This record gives sequence, C-alpha cells and structure tokens, in this order.
Amino acid sequence: MRRLNRWIIATNIRQARRELQELERELSSKPPLGEIELQIGLEHAYHHLNVAWNARSASNRRYANLSNRDFNRWSRFPAIMKPYAVSGRSPWMRRKSKSSKKHLKLRKEYERAQSEAANSKNTEA
Repeated sequence: MRRLNRWIIATNIRQARRELQELERELSSKPPLGEIELQIGLEHAYHHLNVAWNARSASNRRYANLSNRDFNRWSRFPAIMKPYAVSGRSPWMRRKSKSSKKHLKLRKEYERAQSEAANSKNTEA
C-alpha cells in the first residue's frame, strides 16, 4: 500500500471546504448566486477533492513543481470512484437497497484495510 501524503490531502480538502463555504454564503446573499458562479465554484471544489485523491501519494517536491501533465491528471474525477446511481424506485423509499448494501460492504472492506494497515504499521514500530 502506498504511503499517503497527508499534507497534500489536507490542503486540498481545506481548499474545497473553503470554496463550498463561500458558495453557501453566496446562496443566501443579495443578489443571489447565479448559475455561472455556482458552476465555477463547484468545479473549483471538485478540482481540489480530485487532487486530494489523485495526488494522495505524491511527494511534496513533485506537488510543489507541478507540471501541466500532473495538474491535468490529478484534476480528473478518480477512475476508481463511481458516481452514485439508482434504478427503479428511490433507495430512500426502500428499507435496504442494493446500492446501500454495496456501499456498506465497500465501507467495511475499506475500514478493514485501514485497520490492517494500522496494525502492520504498529507491529513494524
């Protein structure tokens, strides 16, 4: 498992959060936020969330000397992540939808992997 660069992840999550907070403020302002401003703000927030994931293992040096290639690659929506989708009735109307079961299964697998990684790190120390 690759080592996570927590600084890059935290920096980009912080920047995405700031953008979303600004959008939230602008939604309640006079005059209200327009569609173009909403699009630009959401694109900016998505960019930072995508970079947080895609550059999660990059070195600080590589991140500081960002190439156009890295910028474009890191800005893409992560291929490993799939957008939520529903078919038929809304999953909120069902007690247990297939997508919620799948989400719970993936969450448990992720948590198990995190736990195993933490345990192996503790045994190495």
